[in-house]
Amino acid sequence: MNSDGTGQKSLTSETSTEWAPNWASFRRIGSASVGASASRTMTVQNRGSSTLTVSNITSSDGQFTVSPTSLSVAAGASQNVAVTFRPTSSGTKYATLAILSNDSDAGTIKLIVNGTGTGTQPSSGTVSAGKVTGSPGGTVVVPISVDNAKGIAGGSLTLSYDANVLTPKKIEGSKLVTDAGITVTSNLNFAPGQVRASLAGTTGIASGSGALVNVSFDIKSNAAAGAYPLTLQATLRDESANTLSSTTVAGAVTVSVGILGDVNGDKVCDSGDAILVLRHDAGLITLNASQKDLGDVNGDGVTDAGDAILILRKDAGLISKFPREGSAKSVTGRPGATDRASVRLGEMRVTGSPGSSLEVPLILESGVSGGTLMLTYDASAYGLTGVKGPEEVLVVTNPGRPGEVRVSLARTDATGSVVVWIALTQARSPHPASLPLGTPLPYNGRGDGGEGLSPILRMTGQVFGIDGWSLGTVESVLDRPQSTFLNAAYPNPFNPATTLRYSLSEAGEVRLTVYNLSGQVVRHLVSGWQAAGPYAVVWDGKDDMGRGVASGVYIGRLETGAFAQAQRMVLVK
Repeated sequence: MNSDGTGQKSLTSETSTEWAPNWASFRRIGSASVGASASRTMTVQNRGSSTLTVSNITSSDGQFTVSPTSLSVAAGASQNVAVTFRPTSSGTKYATLAILSNDSDAGTIKLIVNGTGTGTQPSSGTVSAGKVTGSPGGTVVVPISVDNAKGIAGGSLTLSYDANVLTPKKIEGSKLVTDAGITVTSNLNFAPGQVRASLAGTTGIASGSGALVNVSFDIKSNAAAGAYPLTLQATLRDESANTLSSTTVAGAVTVSVGILGDVNGDKVCDSGDAILVLRHDAGLITLNASQKDLGDVNGDGVTDAGDAILILRKDAGLISKFPREGSAKSVTGRPGATDRASVRLGEMRVTGSPGSSLEVPLILESGVSGGTLMLTYDASAYGLTGVKGPEEVLVVTNPGRPGEVRVSLARTDATGSVVVWIALTQARSPHPASLPLGTPLPYNGRGDGGEGLSPILRMTGQVFGIDGWSLGTVESVLDRPQSTFLNAAYPNPFNPATTLRYSLSEAGEVRLTVYNLSGQVVRHLVSGWQAAGPYAVVWDGKDDMGRGVASGVYIGRLETGAFAQAQRMVLVK
């Protein structure tokens, strides 16, 4: 082998059986950015009298590749061989190239080469195969998704599957790919138990995340129940053919002998199944493993109110597939932080006479389809008598320990807000017999109840959107007021009714009375013991006998302990 020290290098053989090459000058391939490449060319020259056959050229490091890896060089001829260095990380890399030939004296020649990688490799994040569920004889669609599509212009995606269970039908490029002008070529018979999607484009995807391709499989009719893994191999490149680093996450096809969503086993997925899911979510019943699997229709591994929402929506014909059956999943709908005002407690109102019955509105704002909530309250001051929603909201409650109730609820849409009412009754006194009436209850340490006082009602939990995915956690507190006062009536002037709102900083005997200007009692609105808290009472313009009163000026007076305050009201007919 003769070497000129620059550019191309020569491997020469005087005979087909005599090699004595010196590869020292062919060690440096060059520098390349991580993900890019650098190449050098060597020339194999045969100066012998018979054909030189190189049967294989191997590299000890995959960052260095050779092409071609085998060749035949006639006597007196030569052939070029390219050595390419494509670094996967920064730093100087080394590899040994082993050249096998038919030379009887030097049948194997070894060469140490090096190259330097610079910078960092662009990343496309995580590439994952979907986890879907289907039944024997059915069809599933497996998305292959990426959480950072920026810069992707091409590459290959190879999915391995169990050929005894699944039959591939088609591979389709997603909107994210086709909108970027990237073509997808599918090979359903790439290898036994493997399909491959090849992506090719001239420009990279500007931004986004989601499915790159969707792979459809038929589940064989004799498939046994179980989870069948899907192994993914991904090589993604940018518009310069540089490799984008990525990690892959395997998927699975779960074969379910039952009907997805059919928790009660009646062969129909309907509101009856949603009720069972909510009862399980509220802790009233415990579904078995098979029921929980069939009830987990959004595929998040938990059977809860999010699944009940989807079951109700499918029963109503609003969706045709569950996410586990391959329907699109909203990336923005996945678990994460949300506006904590999306579900909140409203102002407490008095509903009974003499004011011992209370209602607190639990308000689900637009965008919320349901939730799994925990209500906590002072059981020595209040009793919870029920949680009731409108017809369009399915509500299940579990009054567990005193002072706690778990609420699971779901509705089919999320357009507009909706109110679920929490009904409370007041105990005669929230205090031990050894404490004087009005002694503040110990603070519960949660941080929202006012100085030295525990909150009246606290709501915490998780809420879901119409796609059945968690919108995040919520918390709302109905605090004890810091002072006692009576607000002005609203509306005022009024006809036929007005509302008097007041707050009590501590428990005690309360009287809220309506008087005329002569000082005569017209109506007793509240007369009895009440716990600390905010209240609202409606006066309907009638006296204690239920008779409508005349137009004029009336006085609403609040009295509790040493406190008294009055507000004027004008009834106009």
